[in-house]
Amino acid sequence: MRSFLPADKLLVPAVVALVAVLWLIGPRTSNASPDANINRKVSGTMQAGGDVYLGDDVYPSNGYQFSPSGEYVVFKADAVTDGMFELFSALSTGEGSRFKLNGALPSGGNVDTFAISPDSSRVVFTQPRNTAGLNELFVATITGGGRTSLSGPLVTNGSVLQFAISPDGNRVVFLADKDTNEVFELYTVPITGGTPVKLSPSLVSGGDVASTFQISPNSSRVVFRADRTVDNLNELFSVPIAGGTVAILNAPLPAGGDVSNFLIAAGSDRVVFAADADTDAMMELYSVRITGGQTPVKLNGRLVAEGDVSFFRITPDSKRAIYSADQDTDLRTELYSVPVNGGSATKLNGALASGGSVKQYEVSPDSARVVYIADQDAVGVDEAFSVPSAGGTAVKLHSNSLSFMDVIAARISPNSQWVVFHADRKTDDRFELYSVPIGGGTPQRLNSDLKNGSVLSGYLIAPNSQKVIFMAAQVSSERYELFRTPITTGVMERLNPPLAANERIFGEVLVSVDSAFVLYRADHEVDEMFELFATFSDVLLTPTPTPSNTPTVTATPTLTPSPTATADEPTATASPTPSPTASPTATLDPEVTPTATATVDPEVTPTATATVDPEVTPTATATVDPEATPTATPTVEATPVYTSFAYVPMVATNGSFR
Repeated sequence: MRSFLPADKLLVPAVVALVAVLWLIGPRTSNASPDANINRKVSGTMQAGGDVYLGDDVYPSNGYQFSPSGEYVVFKADAVTDGMFELFSALSTGEGSRFKLNGALPSGGNVDTFAISPDSSRVVFTQPRNTAGLNELFVATITGGGRTSLSGPLVTNGSVLQFAISPDGNRVVFLADKDTNEVFELYTVPITGGTPVKLSPSLVSGGDVASTFQISPNSSRVVFRADRTVDNLNELFSVPIAGGTVAILNAPLPAGGDVSNFLIAAGSDRVVFAADADTDAMMELYSVRITGGQTPVKLNGRLVAEGDVSFFRITPDSKRAIYSADQDTDLRTELYSVPVNGGSATKLNGALASGGSVKQYEVSPDSARVVYIADQDAVGVDEAFSVPSAGGTAVKLHSNSLSFMDVIAARISPNSQWVVFHADRKTDDRFELYSVPIGGGTPQRLNSDLKNGSVLSGYLIAPNSQKVIFMAAQVSSERYELFRTPITTGVMERLNPPLAANERIFGEVLVSVDSAFVLYRADHEVDEMFELFATFSDVLLTPTPTPSNTPTVTATPTLTPSPTATADEPTATASPTPSPTASPTATLDPEVTPTATATVDPEVTPTATATVDPEVTPTATATVDPEATPTATPTVEATPVYTSFAYVPMVATNGSFR
């Protein structure tokens, strides 16, 4: 078993899923009826042929994002000039003006990547200033003022490749061939601007810093991989975020050895990394102090010949590392837990049927349990299990024994109490949603009977753990629509307005961190012109009468948001200097295959235990476009913990959502 994915791809399973979404907030009190939800366009007026950018496979959120405060939406669109994607911000309610954030773009140029500061006051982005494809780094206020260059002058043909904002919002770390063309090095600069400081050490000829650098949660250090002494031999380094002495974290590597993946513990004191540090081509797991100065501790148990650690993650409390490996039997992937400082590894999964393997897993936010999917009892039948993170008895989360049933995704609620899983429990290849207590219990079906296809993968649990958002053909067999339902079952609501024959929701659906707004991309007003729409409580509007062109929708058994009201807006304000976007990288094109978070399989994030049995079939209304018949995709990944629930998109497996 030789596959090893980068650790920075958090919870990636749902990569093949569909488009995710959010939970609408509860009590509403305006001159509209109680519990009234409003659906409004937030992206403003577009030129004919304009679209909000969709994002890309690696960075699905590079098309549009909520600010951490939930007050603003930042998005890329060719709103002014067809084919030229610029960066804009607007209020999440669709009220007021739209603001342009970037500066002038050269012919063929587009804003590339962007990220919003933790305090929601600034947007950092990359864009070309003079030549398309050669990006520089800029920052602007979220309302378009104070645009400043962060990368400073670059060597001829130099470009900023990637960047990250520190968790405290004070600094930006970026990767660029700033000093020597085609030699990518790491730099740091205050988010307000200043002289960039190089963080990486001198590199061997042909050497580069890898793009998978990370900033510690306490914003004190940067950890990165680079081929410093031998070209194409990546080692692991740590450096103070403002610059200083670079510490090497790995021990000397054998010929052909490499550090391939790493994660920083939430406590910012340790780094866990995978490397073939003892035997070339045998991937193992190690832990080391983030400041270096000690020999790394090997975490995994003794591997069989040809065995490898394949994926791993650190529990949110920084106490344990959870990893998957064919440790005991080659090509049989199992799940293990070990103290992050070193100690005996404990196998978490139960005895596997001959030929069975663990396909994916997730750690609960409270670090108490791990939920995993495996064909543990019968080969080819993937089921969901929950087990204490330090080891113990694994509980099956459903009780059926159907030969055809598969669980293809399982997600844990943010409060660590529930698991929502995606399975064809009733009808072969018709995947529906179920919820169950994480410690086990009776699963309840969340969707109502489907008119066609399956519930699309990539469903979301709202940050407040009260609602589940998903796409399904509940009302019409012709179209998939967006719904939310209580996580414990109950009245289902449709979040989008009724869709006309050719309308579709296409792209990532986001939930604001406060669970107040749901944001999605659709061609509600002009066929094939994809714009941004938000559904939210009318109480969030300014205290003025509800505009007549923005009817409200009452959240009752089947919520059908009324026609969307267009938030009219001038074409943004912005200073004349160019401003790029940096962070996730996106390319223009109306198709996105966002990645989800999980450690194996197409999309898995929750952890919970349950047993399958009675099912509640809530009512719902929906009609969408793509139909997805999700298929299990067994692949485990090493990934950190969720930082935002606005980043889990869903994409129909047949591509119609894309």
